[in-house]
Amino acid sequence: MIIEDNTGYFTDDKRSYTEMSSQVSSSDKASSFINKDMNSFTKRRSFKNLNDLESKFGSYFLEKKIIQADLFQTDLKNLVIEIIATCNNGNTTKSKLFLYRKEVEAIRKINDIDDLVAGEYKTPFLAEQKISSSIKALCF
Repeated sequence: MIIEDNTGYFTDDKRSYTEMSSQVSSSDKASSFINKDMNSFTKRRSFKNLNDLESKFGSYFLEKKIIQADLFQTDLKNLVIEIIATCNNGNTTKSKLFLYRKEVEAIRKINDIDDLVAGEYKTPFLAEQKISSSIKALCF
């Protein structure tokens, strides 16, 4: 990650991702997800399986990178992430994700290093929506 004027820049290259099997039951996963309104957050576990919506878009890898950057670089006020993927037709596509001060502060507020190390982290609703939209726009 490169940091300039309290803004962090990094690239998320989805071409390098591999899926991992989940060791958590479906009921455990379902009970760990919370997403009711604009003030809520979604709790994530580090490992997903191929049937999870997050696995299809690879958002949990990106969320973990964002939270890690946010927790360890406390001077960050904004994040700019370039997302790269290869589409089914073989074309490489790119998208930019911008997380501004309010999203960065919200992420920092509801997460801590111990939870991240334990493989659990939370994503505020607005940040989650921006991440999801950026990823879904890649090959469409």
